[in-house]
Amino acid sequence: MDKDLVPFWEKSYQEDDTIAFSDQPNTTITEFEHLLHMQSKVLEAGCGEGQNAVYLAQKGYQVDAFDLSEHGIAKLKRRCEQSNAQVNAFVADLTTYQFKQYYDMILCFGTLHFVDKDGWKRFISNAKEYTNIDNMK
Repeated sequence: MDKDLVPFWEKSYQEDDTIAFSDQPNTTITEFEHLLHMQSKVLEAGCGEGQNAVYLAQKGYQVDAFDLSEHGIAKLKRRCEQSNAQVNAFVADLTTYQFKQYYDMILCFGTLHFVDKDGWKRFISNAKEYTNIDNMK
């Protein structure tokens, strides 16, 4: 790949002393997490280096998280080791992601605008289908 086409965050994903976006969870998560019960399953699509996933895992939620970036997932796994957070982190493309289970919350921050309209519409439709609506507090 042409090095000029590599997004800026890829370099920071490779460096443990650099954070691409934030080391704090998105404020929307902290605003709405009270709606979850402690056994809630959460999926984060486009998790990057994992600040949201790690935060939720440390709170005790069951968290799956994926990103297109291998470096982002590797950094998320290193962050989990350092913080004793349990996150099922893996590389995947949200335009082709196949849901295998239902979730109580599905997150996707700063990601969909990078995907073509058909791709994000398909993901949102599938996410809606695979979101539990009866398990909220």
